[in-house]
Amino acid sequence: MSRSSSLLCLAFAFACVLTVSSVVRATPKPLAPRFNKRLTVYLHTSGGRFVASDRDDASRFASNIVKTGGLPHADIPAYQGRPGEWDEIKACVRTYFTGLPLDLVDQKPADDDFLMLVVGGRSPDIGYQKLWGLSSTRNHKVVERGVGFVFSAAHPQNKDRVQRLCETTAHEIGHLLGLPHTDSCDDLMTSNNTCVRQAPIYGFRPDNWSGLVNAVDRWKTKRYPDFAAPIERAAAHPRSK
Repeated sequence: MSRSSSLLCLAFAFACVLTVSSVVRATPKPLAPRFNKRLTVYLHTSGGRFVASDRDDASRFASNIVKTGGLPHADIPAYQGRPGEWDEIKACVRTYFTGLPLDLVDQKPADDDFLMLVVGGRSPDIGYQKLWGLSSTRNHKVVERGVGFVFSAAHPQNKDRVQRLCETTAHEIGHLLGLPHTDSCDDLMTSNNTCVRQAPIYGFRPDNWSGLVNAVDRWKTKRYPDFAAPIERAAAHPRSK
């Protein structure tokens, strides 16, 4: 549920003993005035067919991850949860990105220029095993029209479900915005398996928050060739045992 140059980087570890002061949540750095445009992340929960492609294109439901999984297409079931659960997850995810020029929506945008995180099903639906999440990512750059997955059906039905789904979703958005894994238990991008199940993770460390700001800044000002550039890797998370 990703949070490096190999095609698949296996890791997951959301829950660890934290020092809250070491993370950044709702206390972002000021943004430059040129941020006059907002990046949209579409949280897609209604399921559907996603086609294999050499390149991600969220507007076409096309995914390089599906191709890497060896399938011509993947049919993802819709998200299923108790009444009100999804609203709780959305509210939680938004707190991690407060201050960024980022719009998190769960209705398909009219504009084609957006990122998409598919929430639903299990990793075998796209040809992978025992994962909580999987996303395309680039090295400290936004994946243009990138596509990622959060396998909500793989998350356990327990008292921590909302927090775990929130963390997985925020983690995968982090990858779509160019963040790599870290080994630190006090950051949402952790890949340290020893952190699993110990405590919630309250945000991004300052260096990763700066990485988010810089990546979105670059996306806004289009200072690099984005859509034509290759996706460097997919970042995946094994399911907690």
